[in-house]
Amino acid sequence: ASDGGQQHGMVTLHHAAPADLHELVEPGSVDAIITQPPRGRDYLSLLSDVAAFAAHALGPQGVLVVISGVEHLPDTLDALRRPELLWVVELDYRDDGTAIRSGPPHRIQLRRRPLLVYGKPGFRMPPGDDVIELEARDDGAPPLQAWERHAAGHETIARRFVRPGQLLCNPLMLGHAATALAARKLGCPFIGADREASSIARVRRYLGE
Repeated sequence: ASDGGQQHGMVTLHHAAPADLHELVEPGSVDAIITQPPRGRDYLSLLSDVAAFAAHALGPQGVLVVISGVEHLPDTLDALRRPELLWVVELDYRDDGTAIRSGPPHRIQLRRRPLLVYGKPGFRMPPGDDVIELEARDDGAPPLQAWERHAAGHETIARRFVRPGQLLCNPLMLGHAATALAARKLGCPFIGADREASSIARVRRYLGE
């Protein structure tokens, strides 16, 4: 079910599952979809719905970017397969975490995630490296909290694929405001969806609304 959408400036939030968005988002109106599904096989059906929504909503030069885990990558690729979407590339996304060992110095651990990129027939891959990396903070800086790292990572990815003014979407927010915050930083309108009303409220709090 959907509440019809709550609009806050350039951000529109829908209380809806990905499969419901076909009736709420104009076909061919979205420039980029960036999403990070949860881990586990239970969400593979949701990924199929995300792919179906991308086939419906993306414009002729649109791109779908999925921040995947490595645990069920073959199943994830199967779930995302759609004849209307073209496989483009798998990039290497890394964010940073700091682990304190028995003594100094602290050790930076890089955590890799496959970044799966699909496009409509007109999509052209923007230039850049095969690795998109969230840079480690300066020595002595406090480590980012989990939500801050999540938001910074989505912004780093969005800067590769989205230009100011383009419409960015995350049909599977799962209570995270990261993609919406990235859109705000880039000056992009944003459409997000979540199946849980409490998660929509959490996203609004992160957005300061």
